[in-house]
Amino acid sequence: MSRHEGVSCDSCMKANFRGKRYKCLICYDYDLCGTCYEAGATNTRHTPDHAMQCILTRSDFVVWCMLQETHFKDLRVDFERQ
Repeated sequence: MSRHEGVSCDSCMKANFRGKRYKCLICYDYDLCGTCYEAGATNTRHTPDHAMQCILTRSDFVVWCMLQETHFKDLRVDFERQ
């Protein structure tokens, strides 16, 4: 699993973290690691009603795409059998 290089979580301050990254679509330059996002981290400028975008590293995205391709291929085979 690769890291989000050059990014720090604005809640726990962990830099270059692994896993999911969440970016606020309202606040300027507000990012959370997956752990802090799941814990519902907020501060005076970032509130729970702000929309967040999940950002995957390139390698995590490639793995996700491969899993989706396998999943949909299995669905297609099941559909063709019916």
